[in-house]
Amino acid sequence: MEMDMTKKCPVVEVNGFIEKGKQFDLDIELPEDERNVIYGVIKDSCNDPVADAVVKLIEICYEKGEEVRKPVSHTFTDEFGEFVFGPLCPDRKYAVDIWVNRTTHSSL
Repeated sequence: MEMDMTKKCPVVEVNGFIEKGKQFDLDIELPEDERNVIYGVIKDSCNDPVADAVVKLIEICYEKGEEVRKPVSHTFTDEFGEFVFGPLCPDRKYAVDIWVNRTTHSSL
């Protein structure tokens, strides 16, 4: 994972493969700005966009010294693999969980 801080907003590029049926977790800390959004594109190993992937936004809090992950929202990627969350609260830590299921259904 690499973060490009030369741009006005941080761009996180994640390269790698996810095992089938697994979920990918990504933690993101946003700078102080009242208009933060998390935008992303989910692509498969062939660099093609993934439609209908589940993308979950989770706030990471600490209660009694323990990390607590609180679901905030979820969305699905569009036909271009794109998703967006926002506006987000400043000074909070978020995680993004991504889950893809490319199961095809057919009736016999």
